[in-house]
Amino acid sequence: MRKQIRRRGTAWLMFGTMMMAAVFTGCGKKDIDYDIDGSGGKKDSGSIQDKYDIPKSYDDSIAVGDSGLSEITLKVDEISVPDTSIMYTEKLTKNDTAGEALKKIAEAIFDKSKGIYAYDENNQTKADIEEQIASYEQLKKELGTDAERIKEINDTLTELQDELEKAPEDYPAAGDYSATKYLGTCGQYEFVLRTPDDTISSYDLSLKEDAMVYRPADGTEDGTEMIDHGGYVSLNDSIKYGSEGAEEALNDKNQCKYSEEEALEIAEEFLKKIDCNDMTLGESSALAWTYDDALSTLIERDIDGYYFTFNRMIKDQSLGEGLQALNVDNMVQQEAGVDIPTDYCKIAVDDNGVIGAVWTNNLSVEGEAEETELLSFKELMKRADSSVSEYYAKYNTQYKSIEFNRMQLTYCLKPGAQDGEFEYVPAWIISQVEVYEFDEVTYEDPQQMVVLDATDGSYIDILEVSKTLGTCSVIQD
Repeated sequence: MRKQIRRRGTAWLMFGTMMMAAVFTGCGKKDIDYDIDGSGGKKDSGSIQDKYDIPKSYDDSIAVGDSGLSEITLKVDEISVPDTSIMYTEKLTKNDTAGEALKKIAEAIFDKSKGIYAYDENNQTKADIEEQIASYEQLKKELGTDAERIKEINDTLTELQDELEKAPEDYPAAGDYSATKYLGTCGQYEFVLRTPDDTISSYDLSLKEDAMVYRPADGTEDGTEMIDHGGYVSLNDSIKYGSEGAEEALNDKNQCKYSEEEALEIAEEFLKKIDCNDMTLGESSALAWTYDDALSTLIERDIDGYYFTFNRMIKDQSLGEGLQALNVDNMVQQEAGVDIPTDYCKIAVDDNGVIGAVWTNNLSVEGEAEETELLSFKELMKRADSSVSEYYAKYNTQYKSIEFNRMQLTYCLKPGAQDGEFEYVPAWIISQVEVYEFDEVTYEDPQQMVVLDATDGSYIDILEVSKTLGTCSVIQD
């Protein structure tokens, strides 16, 4: 059985999942255009496509060299090129995510006068455990004569009573900020801040209180009747992934007391607090609160708040959502899943201000982005004959032949000259993508991938980049 990647992330991040579909844009089948010139007689248009003679489509082979492969072909119906006349290189340095850096972020987010604590949900305070005991006692009353469930709850209550005897009155102070989770107060609510560690590369700020307690569903006596779970999500994401009734919810009145412009100001102020100063608003969405029963059937969807996504950019150009090679075969053979995320921040805002955020801030820009020249497409493909085979000689695949079907010009991160230094460069992502549908949603899964530096045609060692950045995943049988 083929091994599967254990994806990195948090439960909250599921509401803001970054899909590779955004990176590898789908395209319909069409007759292949063999016009390698690609200019269509308009060489003075100023576009990247015309300037570097990039064809609309491509069908040819790549030399196998010492790769051990029997054949490498590139059959692309539609080559993806950014709508610009200039691309850039940009130098960056890796940010510190420990010690003083964590302290600065935590003290900017939380009310210091109310304390900032190292948090461990497996070693809770007496107050937290007493709150759980009260909730289970109430649930037991509501179960009536359900003896089996009542026994389960009684067993849980016994465990909680044992924990209560040993529980501390307070969580320990944040101290030297060597923990991975911190508890603090924003306004009238407690929040948990999770920080990057060996298993996750993002920061995560979430309400300590359960979402259904924080915002009970409308129209039920206590907000939990018939409801098994609930939470919030970007309405745009609900629509993207085909959630029932999501498109109709676009017409619902947003219940938030803030206008979208006012909510955006709140989100931008939060960005400043966490030092995400090189980001630009990429998407605005309504915040949808969804409540499901035990069978995950939607009971209710309320529109109440806003959800903003900010992305790092070079000048006025988007870097996309980064590069993931979690199930690319030669990376699977290395028992590693490549993740090179573009720094981003997703922020949820409601009547109480920021109620959740997830972000990465791995890098800081050093100096100004510089215009850069690319190889012509013809020269790129000459270099690919050696670069692609060299890459597969280093990272073998279990397959004997490869048929790349996607080719996209974008940006990719590569290591700089010194430790801790990186550089964004124009890059060609060449991939073999499988397209499949699940629950009427189309997904794209890259099975093969090689990334070439568009300025010199050399391959970018994406595994080494991911390791250096600290975002390399592990594989689980």
